[in-house]
Amino acid sequence: GSTIANHWDDVNTSGSAQNLSLASGVWDTVVVQDQSQIPGFLRTHSDWLASKNGSIDLAERIDTEGAAMMLMMTWGRRSGDAMNPTLYPNYTVMQDRLEQGYIDYRDNISLSTSAEIYIAPVGLAFKHIHDSIVASGGNPQSPTSTFYGLYSTDGSHPSTSGSYLTACVLFAALTGDSPVGLTDNTTMDATLRLTLQQA
Repeated sequence: GSTIANHWDDVNTSGSAQNLSLASGVWDTVVVQDQSQIPGFLRTHSDWLASKNGSIDLAERIDTEGAAMMLMMTWGRRSGDAMNPTLYPNYTVMQDRLEQGYIDYRDNISLSTSAEIYIAPVGLAFKHIHDSIVASGGNPQSPTSTFYGLYSTDGSHPSTSGSYLTACVLFAALTGDSPVGLTDNTTMDATLRLTLQQA
């Protein structure tokens, strides 16, 4: 539930673990994500503005410490957001709004600083799986679908396969290499593992 504004507050607190870790200068890239709803909020919403401003401040500080900042674009909730049904009535609308929110964070950072800024598009990998099922005539909301299985029972947080997909995207974003063919010690079905690596 932590926001980018909260992350900035932590980093900006002298003596905090986050401040000291960043000041160590050992990081090449610092990956940052926002709370799961805020990037898609209206651009006039106080929480969105706080995260936008926090992302600019974080990017400047990360750049000062010699690293690049990578925003981890999160995913829409499986069935949208019941707490914000007008804004997020379903998965697709929520995912599209989150995607644009992270792009807007990046664009605001780029306009305000010379810091290196990247996006790890985890949400787009979730969307790819969702849209592939729709394109093949399937129902991504079916409890047996690969898309449905990306989520834990709350329909928001990732399951093991959702976490694995996230790791694959982060691997690709950080290294520039494809995760296809990577070996690991997960007990995941080999076909599912390959599907997630390809996504």
